[in-house]
Amino acid sequence: MIHAKEKDRYSPELTKFALTLNFHSPAAYEYVREQFMKSLPHPKTISKLYEVINGDPGFNTEALRAVKVAVDEAKVNGKELICALMCDEIHIRKQAQWTGQSVTGWPSSTRSPFTDNAPLAKEAWVFMLVAVNGSWKMPVGYFLINCMRSVERSNVLKQCLHALHDTGATVASLTFDGNSVNVTMTECLGAQMDARRPDFQPWFLHPVTQAKVFVVLDAAHMIKLWRNILGNNTIKILDGNNREIKWLYLVKLHEFQDREGLLAGNKVRKSHINFEQNKMNVRRAAQLLSLSTADALLYLCNDLKHPDFFGCEATAEYIRIADMVFDILNSKNFHARKNQNRPICQENYGLFKKLCEEGRRYICGLQVVTWNGYTKQWHDPISILGTLWQTGFLGFISGIDTALSMYDTYVVSGRLKFIPMYKLSQDHLETFFCAVRSRGGWNNNPNVKQFMSAYKRLLVQVQLGGKKNSNCWPLDSTRILNISTSSKHKHLNPNSVTDGDEGEDEDPRLAYDDFLIANHDPHAPIQSLSALSPFVTDCVEYIAGFVSRSLSESLQCVVCDNALFGETHKSDLLRAKNRGGLVFASQSVVSICKFTEQIIRHNSHKKNSLRLALPVYTTSIKRRISSSIFSNLDRDHDFSDDGLGTHRSLLISSIIKKYLVTRICHDVKRLNEQLVQKSIRQKLTKTIIFQGQ
Repeated sequence: MIHAKEKDRYSPELTKFALTLNFHSPAAYEYVREQFMKSLPHPKTISKLYEVINGDPGFNTEALRAVKVAVDEAKVNGKELICALMCDEIHIRKQAQWTGQSVTGWPSSTRSPFTDNAPLAKEAWVFMLVAVNGSWKMPVGYFLINCMRSVERSNVLKQCLHALHDTGATVASLTFDGNSVNVTMTECLGAQMDARRPDFQPWFLHPVTQAKVFVVLDAAHMIKLWRNILGNNTIKILDGNNREIKWLYLVKLHEFQDREGLLAGNKVRKSHINFEQNKMNVRRAAQLLSLSTADALLYLCNDLKHPDFFGCEATAEYIRIADMVFDILNSKNFHARKNQNRPICQENYGLFKKLCEEGRRYICGLQVVTWNGYTKQWHDPISILGTLWQTGFLGFISGIDTALSMYDTYVVSGRLKFIPMYKLSQDHLETFFCAVRSRGGWNNNPNVKQFMSAYKRLLVQVQLGGKKNSNCWPLDSTRILNISTSSKHKHLNPNSVTDGDEGEDEDPRLAYDDFLIANHDPHAPIQSLSALSPFVTDCVEYIAGFVSRSLSESLQCVVCDNALFGETHKSDLLRAKNRGGLVFASQSVVSICKFTEQIIRHNSHKKNSLRLALPVYTTSIKRRISSSIFSNLDRDHDFSDDGLGTHRSLLISSIIKKYLVTRICHDVKRLNEQLVQKSIRQKLTKTIIFQGQ
């Protein structure tokens, strides 16, 4: 009876919380348990929960049973459960260990490691099932491998499909990275992965149901390959019109923006150009090959007529297609701004088909020219799909065909309402790997025993999350709460914000302001400042729109809010980037931002210019603002009854501060890039992990 009462103390919610906290940090768990008078289970009690779970290599019985429960519940609700299967390898430390019952560390296929002289396992090949029309995922099994051939992989995959068929789940697709052994694995099952052939079919038949299982190469890996081949200086890339696509334009874009000190509405920085030290970072590859980068190139070429960017149209088109197809293969949100970011459904199928055909036609027209080291000449152009660099382009073609085929198979037949292609992404498996590595704390390269322990713990958390609502534990949707205090929430309101001019003569920092801005006369004419270049002027007007939009969210005065926006603009950059979602700042806001930019550039060469406090900069700039700014504000409205300052003064102060914060953050990033000449941390970390140490 005592043990029964002890178990009844812990509710399912509290048990789930205890398991999660103990997984992320045993030390933090001990602290919380002590602070709350041991109201959480003892760590030994938690360990007993894992004893009933089999974490050995192979297909996990408990995981398959949980999938079957989810399938049965979906059938009760009259829904067919459509799933996406994905597989990938996680590198582990090559190490043999005694578990208390046996010695582990060798591949799953090794029977007698001591007599066979077999090498230690260096990877765990993991299978994960993701519900396309649900909100859960489940790691259904894993195998320890050192080197597995494509034929052996295809046999294991068949076993996986058989096991999942027994649960009742419908496997619609198979996702993996661009490893050639995985591509050959699908060909062993009947797929035809040569995109040049007329019988190209990125799918194979299910070994039991004979239904199509579509092959998907993970889009995140493919976009990195597009970036890598563009940065390969040993080859030339030609589009369908025989125009050369050059990495040099991206280098020149970074150098030009670095000289000017501002970005033309893109994120291209030094780390994006020197990607060799951080090849595995998907975010940087996606930022580099984004529509904003293509817009910046065309803006410099067509609007500013900069000679360094003449002929960049082919490169901009390459980037635009990469961005478009990548968005299609990551579509998930019906409220996304871009059409290609929305799931494929009956309403937008026509547009999606048009975009997919455009992307496929462009990729099939790409050619590559290689250098002959013996003859010192370039070879004749050949299709990029027949070369060693074809994987990234083959992956996008396969994804495009899969998206359209899945629509015909599942949406037209009524089995699904829409196709969220992100559900077929390998991100779900990558976040699982991230959770496994985080289990070790400082040790981010687990051995076999540590991997098995983390796998069991994550599996238990998945089951606990599914008992109440039949969903797996959402490892990839954990969010961080923002800390907020009332003293930091300031609104542009005459009742809560004081005028920046009030008490400015009593601020001791103004003396330091006069020292740092030694050559600045507060009443000096504006003509004494250097004029902004056309590029900087366009960038400032682009940033001014962001300033107006940001202030409008906290502005309580309707008249002042209307004064922030205008109906027209003079920026060529805005014209190049606007697709209906940008706002235009009023001429008064643009004038304030331009003048602030002039002050920043006038002081940029001086020592400690970044150390100036915001009130110091704001006060110095406000002294020189022309009286014509916001002259359209009604005089009766301009003055506040509480004596804290005028609306005009408050509005000018807020605009200056917002622009200064934006510019200072940008300058701080530039400064950090200059300090780190060559980042090797990420590359060395991955090198150690891949070496199994």
